Amino acid sequence: MRRICESFLLAIALAGAAHAAPPLITEDTGTQGKGVSQLEFTVEMPREERGGTSYDGVEASLVLNYGLAENVDLQFVLPYLRVTEHTAGVRTETEGMLDSRINLKWRFYEKD
Repeated sequence: MRRICESFLLAIALAGAAHAAPPLITEDTGTQGKGVSQLEFTVEMPREERGGTSYDGVEASLVLNYGLAENVDLQFVLPYLRVTEHTAGVRTETEGMLDSRINLKWRFYEKD
């Protein structure tokens, strides 16, 4: 847990020098270009309430993008999730690594 906190603080410290444009629902259409890599750290914090129970989540992902070609990226994704459940004054926390992913992004259509 300490490493995650240290990584988070480092990301905040470097945020001023970084350009970030995380997609909200889908992946952005940009690719890195051949031989170019990018390291991303993303955090999502969903909250939900159902039937007297509330759920607070934090999903952090480390994403490495590498350009195989001008229009093709290879992505390695390492996600981590923590969920806190509040029910009738009882708090339960669950946390751990999620399934890692390897994605291939191909920008196959361009106009103008």
